[in-house]
Amino acid sequence: MTLGGVPLLQSLDVLADQADNRNMAHVSGQLSRRLAQGFSLSKATQEYPRIFPPVYFHLLRAGEETGRLVEVINRLADLLEKEENMVRRVKAALSYPIFVMILTFFLTLGLFSTVLPGFADFYNDFKVPLPAITAFLMMVTRWCQTPWFWIILILTIIGIIQLIRYCWSILEYRLVMFQFLLWLPLAGPILKFSSLARLCWVMELTQEAGMDIMRATKLGCLASGNPLIEVDSSRIAKGITQGESLSDLMAERPDIHPHLLQQLVMMGEETSRTS
Repeated sequence: MTLGGVPLLQSLDVLADQADNRNMAHVSGQLSRRLAQGFSLSKATQEYPRIFPPVYFHLLRAGEETGRLVEVINRLADLLEKEENMVRRVKAALSYPIFVMILTFFLTLGLFSTVLPGFADFYNDFKVPLPAITAFLMMVTRWCQTPWFWIILILTIIGIIQLIRYCWSILEYRLVMFQFLLWLPLAGPILKFSSLARLCWVMELTQEAGMDIMRATKLGCLASGNPLIEVDSSRIAKGITQGESLSDLMAERPDIHPHLLQQLVMMGEETSRTS
């Protein structure tokens, strides 16, 4: 609508009336009211951080300051489409191994609950000492036949999930957890290159919006979803202020920034086409 010449305020009103999602309709209406009260679009979106990430605010603000708001909105739509496609591919790549792990877990519980009890009775009839591993399996089999085992199992799973959420909210623990995920055979490369792709997309968009390289790099690192890149952003920003090139700063951390990315950034710097 904005590309077609429809005023931004009217575009938001149309979205509020036509949106099938109730939350989208509500937020569009609230944004329209804020604009009518004299707020800028970037300032209005800042009131909904769970919907609009911080990178949205900075990009919209840059578009407002440079008079390229319509172009920035259009590029944000492209970014969302790329994000959606990437998330869909990541889920498709991880769905099979996750399904196998869950199926293996429940099949193992089923074996301990149905099949192994018969073997336990069989071994008990011999009245002889069993090997340590066999004795442990028989003990677990007896536990599986009690309701307390299932109660403890469910509580343990809930506790592990809550512990993971708590640790993920703390930067130091999140770094350790993400490094562990990067070591996984299949999920590691997917997480690494998806975060790098998000970094490059946001940097391209911020550069086209007219941002300086320092702010563009900072936003790109924050939007990457990789805590290792986020922490490294302060070092990169400090190096840029000291006159170092972005490619040289990336080369100092090859574990985070692959060699191909460094070379492409170096080519962009030499040709004045970093974006």
